[in-house]
Amino acid sequence: MRLIISSVILIFIVSWQLTSCLSDSSGNSSQDSKKKSKDDSSFPLSIPEPSGLAFSPLKDALYTVSDKNGVIYKISLTGDILDKIPSGAHDLEGIDIDKANGDIWIVEEKQQRIFHLNKEGELMDKIKDVHIKTKDNSGFEGIAINGNLIYILIEKNPGTLIVYDRNSKKWDNHKLSFADDYSGIDYDVTDNTLWIVSHESQTLNHCRTDGSLIKSQKIDVKQAEGVAVDRSTGIAWIIDDGGHKLHKIKLDI
Repeated sequence: MRLIISSVILIFIVSWQLTSCLSDSSGNSSQDSKKKSKDDSSFPLSIPEPSGLAFSPLKDALYTVSDKNGVIYKISLTGDILDKIPSGAHDLEGIDIDKANGDIWIVEEKQQRIFHLNKEGELMDKIKDVHIKTKDNSGFEGIAINGNLIYILIEKNPGTLIVYDRNSKKWDNHKLSFADDYSGIDYDVTDNTLWIVSHESQTLNHCRTDGSLIKSQKIDVKQAEGVAVDRSTGIAWIIDDGGHKLHKIKLDI
């Protein structure tokens, strides 16, 4: 009888150890199902009121601005600060980088001004002739560059996409109606489209250059304020003011 009991105990121990080894070799699969994938993660930021997001020309870093101190921040893909560039502007809400030469473009929200800086942060031009009437100080919220065309995002009241031609100094307004607000924008050279995030609707929206919606994706971001999309890797980088984080999100659209 004792021999039978000992054999049962031995079989149980060996079975338990084998199960544990298999589970460990797969990375604790029972827990992994609850974790984010490697393409859906977030990194803390030490930037006050970050807003707007843009890739560096080589896509090896990102740029954002602070609504609080007017500083342009170059950050790594894990949120570490690599460089700080004073802009001389205030109430900043959006940024884009010209991929051809590294020039920096930023917008002031309430005064609705566009600043063109070189990559060292020296002012090259200031555009002050683009204006739209809004309520509740909902002014310029984002900017994206496509050659001589500048896409300017109005947050709400009314939500609007402005397409400004630097050569003719003329612009068109396109009313937006697919989200509760519009808080960040990126131009996609791969198919001549736009990506627009909404803080209040918590969505990432793929759009045509007239602002019409192609498709939407829900995002788990507290307060999305900027977006930069890399179609080659299928990743959207989103800046989060409310959570002070940089989010790496896998595209589903």
